[in-house]
Amino acid sequence: MLDEKDHDTIEALICPGVVAAGETETETEELIKEAIEFHLDGLKEEKLPIPEPTTHARSVEVAVSKHSSSLQPSPSLLFPP
Repeated sequence: MLDEKDHDTIEALICPGVVAAGETETETEELIKEAIEFHLDGLKEEKLPIPEPTTHARSVEVAVSKHSSSLQPSPSLLFPP
C-alpha cells in the first residue's frame, strides 16, 4: 500500500473517476495511460461518444497560518472568474 506522502496521483478529468497512483511520476503516467485506454475501450464497446481531448492546468498559491485552527479557502482562489 502506498503512503500518502510517498506517491504521485493523476486524475483524468475528461474521464470521470479515472485515477492512477504510483510510487514514481513515470509509473503513475503509465498507469493513467492504461486506465484511460481501458475507459475509452469501454465507451467504444457501449457505443458511447468519446470525449474530445483537452488539456487543463492551473496553479494556485495559498498562505497557511500556523496559528489558524480553521482554514477556509476563498472561492475566488478556487474558481477565478
